[in-house]
Amino acid sequence: MGLIPHGGQKGRAWKWTSLLALALVGTGPLLWSGQAQAVGTIEGPAVTWEKSHPYRYGDFYGNVQRGTNGEIFFSRQAADKRTYEIVRVEQSGTLTVTQTVTDEKLGRLSHFIQTKDGGFLLAGLTRSNDPEGNLRLIKVNGDGEIAWANTYPKYVGMDIRLLQTDDGGYVLAAVLEQQDRSTELLLAKLEQDGKPNWETTFEGAAYDAVTAVRQTVDGGIVLLGAVGQEDDSYRLNRDLFLAKVDKSGKTVWERRHETGLDTVPRAFAETPDGSLVIAGTDRTISDYRAGYGLGYLLKVDKDGKNVWEKRFAEKTQTSALNDIQVTDDGDLLVSGCVKYEEFNMNDASSDGYAARLGEDGVTVWEKVLPNSTEQREQHLLLPISAEAFLTIGTGKKYKGGDYVFYVTQLQAK
Repeated sequence: MGLIPHGGQKGRAWKWTSLLALALVGTGPLLWSGQAQAVGTIEGPAVTWEKSHPYRYGDFYGNVQRGTNGEIFFSRQAADKRTYEIVRVEQSGTLTVTQTVTDEKLGRLSHFIQTKDGGFLLAGLTRSNDPEGNLRLIKVNGDGEIAWANTYPKYVGMDIRLLQTDDGGYVLAAVLEQQDRSTELLLAKLEQDGKPNWETTFEGAAYDAVTAVRQTVDGGIVLLGAVGQEDDSYRLNRDLFLAKVDKSGKTVWERRHETGLDTVPRAFAETPDGSLVIAGTDRTISDYRAGYGLGYLLKVDKDGKNVWEKRFAEKTQTSALNDIQVTDDGDLLVSGCVKYEEFNMNDASSDGYAARLGEDGVTVWEKVLPNSTEQREQHLLLPISAEAFLTIGTGKKYKGGDYVFYVTQLQAK
């Protein structure tokens, strides 16, 4: 699925309509826009095995995370609606519940990370609108005991992201909701015990999102999101937003990037040269559930300046990317889904998609994982050896309404 550069224009974002907020579609050999398939591009690794696990709607929120030692975890909600489980995905494809967290004040889990002590930090919204704020954080030790749980005097949306910094503290990113309905993008540093250290905000534009936060090799913190608003025809108009602060929270640089389409970033990774590569979707400016989207990649240098910008070919519509990882040798591993077609407000069809790209964005190999449930998308692609990969996906049967969690091993030919 090759990519080509395209110029900077005005960008927008789109309302999520597919399973877990992503939609992708493709046809034929999946080439990046405007270029022939790269010389040397080969068919992706073969499927060695695949295991599927049923789950209920609401169990899984797209929280597939890499652990501190390379493990894969995801979160799910227990039947009592007040308990959350952190589940480890074994390399064999089996699932193991590693932590069970019960908190009467947590209404819905937004994000979690594994911490350096083997425990976890969870973030979400309170069960009721507390007059003092709705942001809830829970720190669980490696033995499963709750170390601390705090409700913070902030009103935020569901977009919450967490990061543990190299000094053992934490960074929280969220969208602040003000009483006048304006919004700001928040970065806040917390001590190991959850006490606030510093915070900084960036101006929003009513319809904003926080999608990722990470610490760079120089110690800085980078926030990824989208900012924008509806136009007179109620079409969302958001652009990619990227900002970097230093360890004290002082802004180093920030930028709002326009593409001429609805741009929704989903994830980003740092390359060996200190650059950042962002993966997401560019979508046509159209009415809700109309138009199409294309998988999108943007690489910027350590100062936030464009290096290259590419997206899927027009014939792959609708397409998008969920995640991006960087290999030890600097290649890019991307995942999402293709061949997306929406039937109604709740049902759609799509195939999973995974690919390895060179550091310049040129396709090395790609793999389409046909759906066996009518709708499928991939959330993560990781190497487990020199020639083997593990990819995590989810699916939904549009008639039966059943949901499936996939663990698939790929083996290079």
